[in-house]
Amino acid sequence: CGESRQQVEHPEPVTAASLLDIAFDGVSRMPLDPHIRNRARAQEKLVETSLTLMQPAQAARYAGKIPNWRQAAAYADIAQWYARHDDFKTAESYLGKAERMLQLARDVQEGRLFATGDKQLLLESMQEWRLDRVKAHVAQAYLALGNESKSREITAGISKDEVPRVLAFEASASDPESYEKIFTALSAMAGLEHFESAKGALLAFAALYESHYEDAEKREQLRAAIDAHRTNMPLFLQIEVLTSLAQTAYDQGDPATCNEIIHQADELLEEARFFPRMYFPV
Repeated sequence: CGESRQQVEHPEPVTAASLLDIAFDGVSRMPLDPHIRNRARAQEKLVETSLTLMQPAQAARYAGKIPNWRQAAAYADIAQWYARHDDFKTAESYLGKAERMLQLARDVQEGRLFATGDKQLLLESMQEWRLDRVKAHVAQAYLALGNESKSREITAGISKDEVPRVLAFEASASDPESYEKIFTALSAMAGLEHFESAKGALLAFAALYESHYEDAEKREQLRAAIDAHRTNMPLFLQIEVLTSLAQTAYDQGDPATCNEIIHQADELLEEARFFPRMYFPV
């Protein structure tokens, strides 16, 4: 060192918001052709993460840059976040964005509107199951706003793949009578041979496990239902559900249950015979 005394520049502190911006910039550099689905999926995940980290403005900024139907779903999720935090005016504003996109997509499909440029990619992607997925997100936002009748109106006729998502959200905030009715409906869906319905029901059970964890009877009932229905599902999905339950137990200050469930998932993983590209991500 000697007598040299250089001024050291201290970098700006790293924050969650700055890391999210780096991540969003990174995934947004993926070319639309042929990577639009992976790009939009990653962008939507960063919207979800921003909401989890209490950064709704950042989530909204990201949502506006999603190039396909997931933009509408993201706006509905932002509306749900604001509704849960009692900012109903802002919630209705973002819900209006999602619903306008639904209406425009229907107009394009039925020939009343012709979309061009960026809007063409955005609206024409909202077809088939994607339209139902957006409706499910919109229905959840209406439930968060306390408007059950509008939620039922939105979900009337949607595919059975999306029904468990809405039922689980409804049950998490419903009275005991509604919980039992929804639990029965999810049990029926979990027993179907239709993969998406069974998968949706299993993930819905996991969501209910989180929202009703403090109720020991419901917690055990849901755990038993998951164990009964998961064995017919792909291994990676079983592990996903089990790790979700373990995370819930950890968050609830129950390390014994967390360790027990993680041990279950670990045994499944050790027994698996995956190629490395599948094994290591799981």
